[in-house]
Amino acid sequence: MSPYLTVSEEMKHAARDVPRAMISSILINGLLGFIWLIVLLYVSPPLPTLLTFPVPFIGIVSTAYSNLGGTIFVELIIIYTAAAATIGLTSSTSRTVWAFARDKGLPLNPFLSRVNQKWEVPVNAIAVTTFLEMLLGVIYFGNTTAFNAILSLATVAMYLTYFIPIVLMLFYARRQRELVFGPWKLGRMGWVLNLIAVMFTGFFFVLLNFPPVRESP
Repeated sequence: MSPYLTVSEEMKHAARDVPRAMISSILINGLLGFIWLIVLLYVSPPLPTLLTFPVPFIGIVSTAYSNLGGTIFVELIIIYTAAAATIGLTSSTSRTVWAFARDKGLPLNPFLSRVNQKWEVPVNAIAVTTFLEMLLGVIYFGNTTAFNAILSLATVAMYLTYFIPIVLMLFYARRQRELVFGPWKLGRMGWVLNLIAVMFTGFFFVLLNFPPVRESP
């Protein structure tokens, strides 16, 4: 039996356990991220000095350590963390591509929906997703403005995916008969938190569409 099937069978209450894991990860990562920001601000050099570095974060680390070896070591940790996050993002994106191809929602769906019998993973979808990610990374070497625009668009699209379901939830909140709630429910606080989430997401949706540099008249 595949180990993936064993894991999925053990999670018998996914509708309850998945939201609980999401909330727990937000609380833990938010606390650790806040501590990390405090440390960065404490060791950060003055802003004029920091702006002289091509990458400000490298300037913070090199100023804090005053040592090339220490700077490289910390940067390697950041690179490893980014690589691990990229693996997770590639996995989720490739599964999405595979699901769309399986339902015949993409071109070349027989190729993209194929699952490797030995590894039990959609190898073709993973390869295509990785290749497209590499192409997006190459854009940075040609035009940084276009690359930053793509990143901004991806961030806006991400906030939009949050915005739409929450708005729909608020729209149908008064029609309780049309909604089937799962075991994870916040009651009346859910409506308040959804409203705050809509306001917060809408504000950032507008803010992220402003140009990064203000042009002088």
